[in-house]
Amino acid sequence: MVDLKCLIIGYGLLGKELAVKMQEKGIEFSVASNDINEALGNRVDITSKEEAGSLLLQHKPDVVFLTAAVTNVDFCEENSQRAFDVNVSGAKNVAGACEEHGCFLVFYSTDFVFDGKKGNYSETDLPNPLNVYGKTKLEAEQAIAEAVQRCLIIRTSTLYGQFEPVENTAEKKKSFVQWVFDSLKAGNEIMVVTDQVTNPTLVDELAEASIALVGKKAKGLIHVAGRTALSRFQFAEKVAERFSLNKALIKPIETAQLGQAAKRPKDSSLSLKKLNSLGVKTKDIESALKELA
Repeated sequence: MVDLKCLIIGYGLLGKELAVKMQEKGIEFSVASNDINEALGNRVDITSKEEAGSLLLQHKPDVVFLTAAVTNVDFCEENSQRAFDVNVSGAKNVAGACEEHGCFLVFYSTDFVFDGKKGNYSETDLPNPLNVYGKTKLEAEQAIAEAVQRCLIIRTSTLYGQFEPVENTAEKKKSFVQWVFDSLKAGNEIMVVTDQVTNPTLVDELAEASIALVGKKAKGLIHVAGRTALSRFQFAEKVAERFSLNKALIKPIETAQLGQAAKRPKDSSLSLKKLNSLGVKTKDIESALKELA
């Protein structure tokens, strides 16, 4: 990897962590985002085919990591055109530019491409998204696989990382861990669902695994997520235990009672057999939470 020139598109939780890891490893990289400080990188709107193309022409990367996306699930449901513009059209624009300029593309997708009826989904299981967010990511996966000969599509789940002062915006939200921590620290009761199971994923591990997989010349579709599958309620309890916060403030609720705009899969947990077979392993939830300051 050290001899490859990388371009990270998107500078949120994952984009920032990829930049940190690359800097630590001595990998040459550049960053671009629609809202980045221009001292840190280039401004780019991936919904513009011209901007995506000129960005790659300018940087001439060997590998592009496309992390930019609208990830707020309920926002996507209520603003489907914006979700498709960024998550599908934007991804297609970057993919087309990658194919034109001979770049390897790493794209990030989601466990929400599945309907959650069985859980422990492998890469060969048939997707059936329940919400707009999942539909946009699945459509992007399919478009990228068709448009780019050299690509790696990584599906992940419930991303979280080091705490930082994050405010919810329309298109992005605080990570679940940050929300639980902030709420319990303030002494506020929170309602957390007992009937949604995922693999919470530490962003450090996702970034590390992404770089490792590129180094191993992996391609195609791979699931990369935390080793432990558990309900949101159980996850919230683990966060409380890790930071010695009051678990009694966490109240159980079922998804149907929340009245959310978007449907959620009941069990979208991911099988990591393919990842592990490539010599890449992720931590269990207790070990991963210990990594947080």
